[in-house]
Amino acid sequence: MIGYGTITGQVMGLAQCGRLWDFRFKLTEKNMEIKMIKQFDGKRPLEEEKEVFLKTACNFLENIWFSDEQVNGRPKADPREILKHLMVMSYNAMSYRRAISDLKILYNQGFIQKIISRSTLNDYANNDKTIALLERLIQVSSTFFKDDEDTLIVDSTWFGERMYSGGHTEVHGSKCGATNTRKIHVGILKNSKVICFAKATRGVAHDSPIFKEILTRSAELFNLKYCLGDKGYCSKESYILCDEKGITPFLDFRANCKAKGGGSGAWKQQIDVWKNKPEVWKESYRYRVVIEGALFNKSQYQPTF
Repeated sequence: MIGYGTITGQVMGLAQCGRLWDFRFKLTEKNMEIKMIKQFDGKRPLEEEKEVFLKTACNFLENIWFSDEQVNGRPKADPREILKHLMVMSYNAMSYRRAISDLKILYNQGFIQKIISRSTLNDYANNDKTIALLERLIQVSSTFFKDDEDTLIVDSTWFGERMYSGGHTEVHGSKCGATNTRKIHVGILKNSKVICFAKATRGVAHDSPIFKEILTRSAELFNLKYCLGDKGYCSKESYILCDEKGITPFLDFRANCKAKGGGSGAWKQQIDVWKNKPEVWKESYRYRVVIEGALFNKSQYQPTF
């Protein structure tokens, strides 16, 4: 349920900070077309948080056209309806019992056509197709900050496989090893601190192989100039990828890294800066702490992340 909390938080933040919009999206698992029609600001008091969230979430999903809608076979639930239900559940710590009152409000106000059963939601929640669309929705919700962003920060953190089983503080203990955890790989925008990429894997997945997907997906939506990451993303392949996309990488080097044989000008150039110009390296790399703070805050509310 990691991704549902992420998109829920994105929409809550956009609504609460006054970023309300009118837009049209064409969304598939592989591509996305975005057309912003208008955007305006209007601050909202915290007392109206739930009301604003419910309306904004429904407006957000209603304006997305899922181009792979069903043609043949037994009728399936509308993906918009499923996602509305799951976002409301995420707001209520993935508790159907707590969410049912909010779902009734949406039904009475005409935002949803019917209240879907818990068993049906469980079937869709872990469906690969639903998860793929969810990952794209997270990216969609971050595009409202496109004009103000040029730096991507990447990192990952662990969570228990089961809800309420403890967060990252217990991952490395004797009772909760890496095989009993899940991992969230995240890309965050430096200025807005908004998540533009999120993907859940098993706890044993390494950071470096996921980096290609994070950078490629993010570069499709943003005019990135810099990318920051820790030693887990340090590889010659990662530097080559950044170089190909015209992005200056600040992926922290390991102590035994050498300049020769990098296969990329970016590798040699950046390792020279890291070794011989530490003040220049630290001036850019110091912003990586932004994602550390975001992941720490999310880990405190693990069930809704």
